[in-house]
Amino acid sequence: MASGIGSLVSNILQKSSALDDNVIDDSLQKLEKKTITLKGQICEIIKAEYINFDSYVDSTVNLEQKLTELTAEYRRVSNRIEQELKGRLLKSTDKREELKERLQQIETRIISVETLVSIYQNLESSKADIKAEKFVSAAKKLNDELQKVEVAKCEAKVCRALVHELTKELSRLNLRLQEEWNRAFVWTPRHVHDKTTVDAACNFQLKVHLKAAGAITHLNEVIIAMQMMNDSAKLWPKTVQLFGERLLAILLKPTVLYPELRIVKSQQDHGILVRFERSNEPSDTTKMYKGLETIFSVVKLVMPEDCRAEWVQEVGKLTFVELSDLIIKHRLATSIPKDATQLDEYQTLINRTAEFEKTLVTLGYIGEGCTLLTQYANDVHIHVAAMKCQDILTRARAILMKPIHDTVTVKPQEVLEALAPLCIPVATTMSGEEDANCKGTLDGLTFEFPSCQVSKSVVEFRDLLTQILSDCTHCSTFAAVSQLLYSARMAVELFCAVLPCYHGTLIAAIPRAAAVQHNNCMFLAHHLFALGYQFYSRLPEQVNTVSTTFVDQAVAVRQLGQECFTSELKKQSAIILDSLKAVPDLKDVSSPGKGEEVDKCVRHVVLHLTQLSRVYAEVLPAGVYRKSVGILLNLLVTRVVSSTLALEDISSTDCTELSRIVEGVIKSGPSVLLGEVETLNTKICPGWSRLEQLATVLNCGLQDIVNAWDSGSGQLAKDFSAQEIRGLIKALFQNTDRRAAALTKISV
Repeated sequence: MASGIGSLVSNILQKSSALDDNVIDDSLQKLEKKTITLKGQICEIIKAEYINFDSYVDSTVNLEQKLTELTAEYRRVSNRIEQELKGRLLKSTDKREELKERLQQIETRIISVETLVSIYQNLESSKADIKAEKFVSAAKKLNDELQKVEVAKCEAKVCRALVHELTKELSRLNLRLQEEWNRAFVWTPRHVHDKTTVDAACNFQLKVHLKAAGAITHLNEVIIAMQMMNDSAKLWPKTVQLFGERLLAILLKPTVLYPELRIVKSQQDHGILVRFERSNEPSDTTKMYKGLETIFSVVKLVMPEDCRAEWVQEVGKLTFVELSDLIIKHRLATSIPKDATQLDEYQTLINRTAEFEKTLVTLGYIGEGCTLLTQYANDVHIHVAAMKCQDILTRARAILMKPIHDTVTVKPQEVLEALAPLCIPVATTMSGEEDANCKGTLDGLTFEFPSCQVSKSVVEFRDLLTQILSDCTHCSTFAAVSQLLYSARMAVELFCAVLPCYHGTLIAAIPRAAAVQHNNCMFLAHHLFALGYQFYSRLPEQVNTVSTTFVDQAVAVRQLGQECFTSELKKQSAIILDSLKAVPDLKDVSSPGKGEEVDKCVRHVVLHLTQLSRVYAEVLPAGVYRKSVGILLNLLVTRVVSSTLALEDISSTDCTELSRIVEGVIKSGPSVLLGEVETLNTKICPGWSRLEQLATVLNCGLQDIVNAWDSGSGQLAKDFSAQEIRGLIKALFQNTDRRAAALTKISV
């Protein structure tokens, strides 16, 4: 309060300098009034806090006394309860809990007894229901009571006995339902082996017994009961699966596989019989569809209406996929037309196939979108091409497995006649003059093939490829043409794979077989180079947008022939070199027995080459024959020349003997080629000129050698190096001034 007054006085004093005397008097008066008012307020507050305090304290003391008394009373009562009543209350509570627990046990036992009594009563009732053929009621009771026992989880002997009895009764019901089902559907035979015959299939049948007017209702009772047994025995799915398997094996498969059989349906006393009857005329695919429709309609008809939809759907799932495969494999595939004249007949089959699938959709065996058979039947062009491709590869394989030693001689004119005039497309970017030069047919000798022997099988294989491309010109669809072209290429790949494998042993062992194989590959490659262009202008335009040539395969086939004959030449070279190893060198050739040994070795090689030449001359083209024999003869020539050049000292007698040996080789060389050439040359035998020049050197003088060298421009210099000639001079002639002068004229 003082702080409040002080602040008020300070405010007045702060403003006093700006006030006049009147203002100061007014301010003091106001201050005095406020001070008086404040005093009055302070007095009231003090009175309220201190004058009325005594009465307030008195009331508080009274209340405290009352509280003390009440607390003492509470403690007395509490002590009395603790001492006198608590023990009795505890005893009473424990007894109550014990009685309550005993009551609960009694109630539980009563419920268990009631449950067991109910289970036993229902068990006995289910036995009566089974005898009365009330299978649905029996199945429901047994399933319900078995669940009650399992929920109760009773370990007493009576519970275990009831569980055993319930399980036993369920098994009896299971067997009874199967018996009722087997009485309704009687299959003959009950089991079918994988391999059956037409005679055995004649006895296959299905008899559906409808023993009374209410048979369908009775069958419905059996089916519902089976479905209720699913949780315990899975009886219904197993029954449907077994029915589908028997239906497929006993009725559906024989209908498709044996055209001699036809389906017969007959009404009997309280039943329907479906069986086979042998016909003198084989049934076509249309009649087969009719028989299948009869079977499916009977299977649906004998089912109660309540479960028909589910029944036929399940049977369809179990049988239609395999049935479709059988129909495609044994009926539709065999009915594919082999030429255009059969397309109308096949169209009728396509329509009947579509009707068959629509019938199955109507009956409920398959869904709306299931058109496996129709899709296969509509792809007739693809199937025709595929069947033709398969036939092509089968024929090609059979041709390639024929003996290759059965040969025929081909003449150049025959090959040219087989190749039709080629019309090669010319690039549009060529100039007019170039275009005019490139147009038209090629020169007649461009594709001339030399006369030789080839296997009859390869000629037949060539004709097969030509026929395939000829068939392509009659196809109307791009897919069919492409497939045929692809088959032709696959046939060529088959050629490259089968011949080396199937005839490999013969080719490796017999020189003639290797030569024939070489000719076969060259002959086929020769035709493959031109095969695509022969039919270029007659193929559909969309096919001409892609490559239709066999040039890439022609290279592979040619390489196959080259590798085959190269291996043969390597083998013969090894034989000749092995024979030449008998005389390791020509040193001291004039010594007793050495000359005869060399002659024997040369004669052996020449004889081998002559015999080989007879084989090759008969088979190979003249140019290939000469070159191959010349390469082998060159091994002997090279060995004689190299052995002579390796000698460091040749006596006069050795020189005479060497000259005789060389002259003998020169004389016998042309005879190796069977007299086809009078003299050999380097084109046939690369080292022949060296051998002839060696014979000249051995028989001439020192000056003659210098003249033949002719300062490095003579014939001798073309076949030998200066080092080789200098070595020969040193070996043949003694060290004299004339030899030294001659050596200086033959510079390295």
